[in-house]
Amino acid sequence: MSISRGPFTGRTLAGLARDLRTGRTTSTELVEQALDAIAELDPALNAFVTVDAEGARAAARRADQEPDDLRGPLHGVPVAVKDLIMVAGLPSTMGSRHFADYVPEVDAWCVARLRRAGAVIVGKTTTHEFAYGPTGDRSAAGPSRNPWDPARMSGGSSGGSAVAVAAGMVPLALGTDTGGSVRIPAALCGVAGFKPAYEAIPADGVFPLSRSLDHVGVLAGDEHDCLTAYRCLTTSESEGDGAADPAGAGPVRVGWLDPAGLFACDPRVV
Repeated sequence: MSISRGPFTGRTLAGLARDLRTGRTTSTELVEQALDAIAELDPALNAFVTVDAEGARAAARRADQEPDDLRGPLHGVPVAVKDLIMVAGLPSTMGSRHFADYVPEVDAWCVARLRRAGAVIVGKTTTHEFAYGPTGDRSAAGPSRNPWDPARMSGGSSGGSAVAVAAGMVPLALGTDTGGSVRIPAALCGVAGFKPAYEAIPADGVFPLSRSLDHVGVLAGDEHDCLTAYRCLTTSESEGDGAADPAGAGPVRVGWLDPAGLFACDPRVV
């Protein structure tokens, strides 16, 4: 049995930015919609381990007082952050009881970028413990559950981020991907997930699983929103700010691994 969807289902970042710019809505209204959806839907889905209602409301008020075109397409938009990406003042448990009381004092690089883009962080999302698993069902906070059928797994390790977007609680969430941790839950929950090039989004302030393989990624309703978020996270406002050049240094190369060379796959998969 699927769960009813929240207010951001089918709404794009471009559409939200347009509504904010034209006065059809405010950041305060969007944040209240997100908080109401979390309160209604999350008891069944467990996408969030921490909800920062007070901080989100304060950030939304600030966003509403600024020119709505000042910071770009994420200005005033509620977003969620995986619980092994540091957000100053909020617990970062990494999905483990070992870090139950850990509260970082400094934002991760990608979180600072979100704030600079005007995004409003509403909370931290459930992660497979230490990001070490593809299922999303091994966390001190309990498993994140698939909104299409809560009896089934969300995938991991960025399961909470995928669930939050798929259920329409937020339009955008940050995740991390070392061996599939954005792509797997995105596929299982029916949203778009993007793992960018290595270090395109610096992983400073992200709990490491394998530093040489860890990537910060994004989860959203479709590929256009992933691209919008990626550009906000990587476009340089000044030289030497730490972001890799998203344009790359040469032609794009795409690798393809033939599944037939590994094992027999169900035709419905390939």
